[in-house]
Amino acid sequence: MNLKALEERFLKEDIKTRMGHLASDLVKAATFIEIGSSQQAKSVMIEGKYFAEWSAAGLNVEDQGKMAEIQSYLALRELQWSKWYETPNALKSTVNDLRNWSQELLKRGGFLNE
Repeated sequence: MNLKALEERFLKEDIKTRMGHLASDLVKAATFIEIGSSQQAKSVMIEGKYFAEWSAAGLNVEDQGKMAEIQSYLALRELQWSKWYETPNALKSTVNDLRNWSQELLKRGGFLNE
């Protein structure tokens, strides 16, 4: 993954589009976990971690806090991958968290009506 090129391309987008990209990554990761595609899930979650970091600067304080929460969560999952990925309850919990955050970001970004 060429992080510098990805960051430059990502930061050219408006904040709404950035939130949409992150929401998409979160739901893709949840889907990959559900179908047992560990490497694809991990790759998308790592990308999402960076998207959360890069998006924070253009947001209000509350949304910055949400991005920090998502980024920290994804970073912790990355660091402890083998420990939680082999645990069915942790997988289910992670899928739920990812899907919930995706929906929340879509609402915050104005993609969904309340």
